[in-house]
Amino acid sequence: MRKAVPPHARRASTPRVHSAPAPRVQPRWRRRERGQAFAEYAMVTSLLLVGFLLFGRSALVALLQAYQVYMESFYFVLSLPVP
Repeated sequence: MRKAVPPHARRASTPRVHSAPAPRVQPRWRRRERGQAFAEYAMVTSLLLVGFLLFGRSALVALLQAYQVYMESFYFVLSLPVP
C-alpha cells in the first residue's frame, strides 16, 4: 500500500512553460490623461508667451534679473567654506 503524498509535495507531471504576458490595453480614461497633460502644458506655454508679448521688454528684464539674483546666490553658497 502506498503512502498518501501531501498536495504541496507532489511534482507536476508536465513541465510548466512560461509564455510572455499578454500586452496590457490601457483603459480609455488612462489614455485621456496624456492628452490632458499636453493641453495643460500648451495652455501654460501660451499664457507665458502672451504675457511676454503684452508686457513687452519689462517682463523679460524682470525675469532675467530674478534669474541673475538666483544664480548669484547659488554661486555664493557654493563658494562658502565647509565647516
